[in-house]
Amino acid sequence: MKQKIWALIATCVCLVYSVSPSAEVQLPSVDGEVSLAGQIDYFEDNTAAMTLDQVRAEPTLFKRYPNSSDLIFGYSKSAFWLRLELNAPAIELTSAPRDWRLELTYSPLSYVDVFVPESNLKMSSGLLVPFSSRPVEHRNHVFPLAFTPGQHTVYIRVLTQSSVTMPVRLNSAKAFNDATVQSYLVLGLYYGLLFGLAAYNLLLFLSLRSAPYGYYVACVLALASGVSVMNGLGPQYLWPNAVGWNAFALPMCIVTSDFLAILFTRSLLQTQIVFPRFDRLLIAFSAILLAAIATMPWIPPYASHPVMSALTLPTLFLLFGLGIASMRRGVTGALYYLIAWSALLICGTFVVMRNLAWLPNNFFTQYGVQLGSAIEMVLLSFALAQRFHELKLEKEAAQAEALNLARKSELELEARVNRRTAALGEANARLAESEAQLRTLAHHDGLTGLANRLQFDAHLGAALARAQRMQQPLGLLVIDLDGFKNVNDLHGHAVGDALLIEAAHRLKQAMRTEDLVARMGGDEFVVVLEAPQTTDSIRNIAQKLLLSLERPVHVDAIVLNISGSIGGSIGGTILTDSKEDALSLSLMRQADAAMYAAKAAGRSQVRLHGEA
Repeated sequence: MKQKIWALIATCVCLVYSVSPSAEVQLPSVDGEVSLAGQIDYFEDNTAAMTLDQVRAEPTLFKRYPNSSDLIFGYSKSAFWLRLELNAPAIELTSAPRDWRLELTYSPLSYVDVFVPESNLKMSSGLLVPFSSRPVEHRNHVFPLAFTPGQHTVYIRVLTQSSVTMPVRLNSAKAFNDATVQSYLVLGLYYGLLFGLAAYNLLLFLSLRSAPYGYYVACVLALASGVSVMNGLGPQYLWPNAVGWNAFALPMCIVTSDFLAILFTRSLLQTQIVFPRFDRLLIAFSAILLAAIATMPWIPPYASHPVMSALTLPTLFLLFGLGIASMRRGVTGALYYLIAWSALLICGTFVVMRNLAWLPNNFFTQYGVQLGSAIEMVLLSFALAQRFHELKLEKEAAQAEALNLARKSELELEARVNRRTAALGEANARLAESEAQLRTLAHHDGLTGLANRLQFDAHLGAALARAQRMQQPLGLLVIDLDGFKNVNDLHGHAVGDALLIEAAHRLKQAMRTEDLVARMGGDEFVVVLEAPQTTDSIRNIAQKLLLSLERPVHVDAIVLNISGSIGGSIGGTILTDSKEDALSLSLMRQADAAMYAAKAAGRSQVRLHGEA
């Protein structure tokens, strides 16, 4: 009796485990999405040459893809066939068949063909198919299906040069339309954010002529173009029938954004000054990216996407590491920069791992680039704003320091004159020698030996009087050394003083004997050009001075590279003798304003008063 019971139990267990799960997807009679998880069969055609008839003739080639409707196989040259068994419910004879939408939500797929043998139906889509040929005008690959009651088999063939990622969705027409509206709304908000940031920083670039803003705008546009290929909006709206461009658009745009991101980073974090060794690494890697961009149209189609992944991931890690180093060094904007690249690195890593079939397709792996890039661009814009504020404060501090130094120099000069004057009354025998020493101390800069502000004022007044009598204009140049503060900060004031002495020597050598070179304080110099002068002659002299300053300066074992910003003005033949002081002040203000315009134009520039 016990043996019979155990035999009956064993038989029941075998029957339970021998029952296979339903091989058909039951289409519901209400609107909504049909779950395809665990209901899709697949077959990899290594030859990529099999036809539908050949595939149907060998049904045993197919295997069931477990527990998911998102099939991922990494990068492959094979063609992949999917098979979906459907069973449409019985409806009244007077009712029309329900409309369905079969959708593959990964837009970069090159070729997608859908077959329904029972209806003798074939439809094609894909990134390398003209958009006008798609059965449904949509950013993804969408195929309209209408089933009569009964069993139907749908075959899907995918051949692509991108990652073989095939998220399959089956929705009723109404549910598909509702989801489409929502997805386009979200993407519209995403692109609105990117283009808003790009427009704002473009205006700042046109106003300030600062390189980081220009690189930021270019990087945003390149990244937006690449993302538009990933989500299908570019092929739908921007280049609907440019099939040749679609073949390499995604890797071209993404690698270009990598290259521009490195240029932006070097400019924002000033790596050539703060991290010279790291900067050389960035230059080398940017050269690799530039070579990849130049050769992208000729890279074999199935290699361009792996090349993109192989270059993008190291770029993200490289810039992430630089962000950490900048944070430790206290570089302006480094905190926002680090958080920005952390977001993009995490999201970008998810996407690359999904493309390599290391992670499943989900919200983060499918929309990681959009999410990470939105966070990144917002935070990088904050970093730019912080840097702009920091530069403004530095400029104001430098102006205040220059004013304080000028006032201090005037007070010291006055004290020296008073002391020397008292000494003259006590030592008449040394009167001539004391007077000569007084003139030297009173009219020359103690560090560089150039004329100081007092001698400059006297000389400019006399030069204006001569120019007025002869009715010939004279010129005035204001020179401010670029990067002098960084030299003091990195190497100390002793090296900074040596640099000022060398700069003064070069300016003196480059000028005529009748022209006056003076130091106004700090790293600011002025040059009075005796009449006659013209705008062209002043510009030529200024360019000569600029070239003289740009030669490397050797201080002990240190090699310093600096430049200058030069502003100029011309005048001296209009006002009367009684207004020479007003004319001097006017010329000085004009030249000083032109100098700040040169700095705003990018430094190492020459600007004359009245130029745009």
